[in-house]
Amino acid sequence: MTPKDRALGWLARREYSYSELLQRLKRDAGLEPDEAESLAQWFVEHDLQSDNRFTESFIRMQLGKCRGP
Repeated sequence: MTPKDRALGWLARREYSYSELLQRLKRDAGLEPDEAESLAQWFVEHDLQSDNRFTESFIRMQLGKCRGP
């Protein structure tokens, strides 16, 4: 399985912040920093990763756990 396919699987299960995705590409997919950055940017350009969606998802999750106002 290619790193791109692995990352698509991760993003299909939940939203990732850009920095989380970048870390995971380096750590779990074994990419070099430049390769990871390039692939993460590709996901942003194709609207497969969005920090806005991640933030909205994170807030909904926290409110569901009765955290926050």
